[in-house]
Amino acid sequence: MEGERSVRRVRRLTIIVVMPCVMILSALFFLLVAPPEMAASTADAHLVLPSDIAVHGSHLWVANGIDKGSPLNNSVSEFNVYNGSLTRIIRLDSITGTSFSPNAIVASGAHVWVADRNSVIELSARTGSVVRVIKVKARLHAFESPAAIGAVAVIDGHVWVADLSTVIELDATNGTRVRVLNAKADRFSQPMEIVESGAHVLILNNVANNLVTELNASNGSLVRIMNPHSDVFSQYSMSASGAHVYVANWSGPTITELSASSGSVVRHLGFHTVAGFSGPNSVVASAGRLWVTNNNSVIELNTSDGSVVRVLKGKVDDFEGPGPMIVEGRHLWVASEDSLAELNLSNGSLVRVFK
Repeated sequence: MEGERSVRRVRRLTIIVVMPCVMILSALFFLLVAPPEMAASTADAHLVLPSDIAVHGSHLWVANGIDKGSPLNNSVSEFNVYNGSLTRIIRLDSITGTSFSPNAIVASGAHVWVADRNSVIELSARTGSVVRVIKVKARLHAFESPAAIGAVAVIDGHVWVADLSTVIELDATNGTRVRVLNAKADRFSQPMEIVESGAHVLILNNVANNLVTELNASNGSLVRIMNPHSDVFSQYSMSASGAHVYVANWSGPTITELSASSGSVVRHLGFHTVAGFSGPNSVVASAGRLWVTNNNSVIELNTSDGSVVRVLKGKVDDFEGPGPMIVEGRHLWVASEDSLAELNLSNGSLVRVFK
């Protein structure tokens, strides 16, 4: 899905000058009627193709995707949560090289972890400076070269990193390896997501029948393999909340609800009442609600009965190919192609747009 969202809008104004009076009239016309976003300079942009979001305390970090025509290529944008101001741009070119770009980011305590294709960069949450760079080696996959880290998560003081066929657990305090998990029984196959569920770690695999591997967080042992019964290559996002786990099935298009206690399928939530719905890009669950992104909208569901609470797709929210989401406190952040919308969880109203 990142590839499908990698085409940015190009905004240009073309004024054909025939004589001085026409030029003046044209200038006046564009000043009066041009949309505000057309007047904005790309040099003033603070985001480009966000690939992931992290929030902790008063800070919000956004991993910017690959856009070699942008000065934000291969960087992390940090904002102040309370007033929306830009704190800093953290450039990663000197660390990872210009050919890579951050595709996952998490924050916990005093540190932020950023994953690109073959390394995990630990940053100071206070200063944005690099604490350490941890290189990860992975077995090459037929569809991807070189090694590819697909997900990163911080759970109980440990950093969990998934590449194409291995999950590595690191000590968050010093970056040392606690264990490397790659047993055949774990069924790791191009993991796309890592989430916490109670005392367990769930890994969403995007190949091999889209299985979910459940591990014991304390020792990395296998608890079970969950089977959402979805099409191959269809799953892109997963979220856990309370007694349930939710998996987004893009080609369904449905959300599969699994029991966190047994791993069995509870139900498949459909979107037949939502006009224009083609498939969920990402999903996040919290406090009895489920938020799903789709093309140019965010859909809120009631997890008790699966009913649609509201569909958000107003132009003011600036949704265009919305993807990564995160819930923190009373707010929901939704990333689109070149912006980040902050929404009020209670009513879906727009708080602010980061650009």
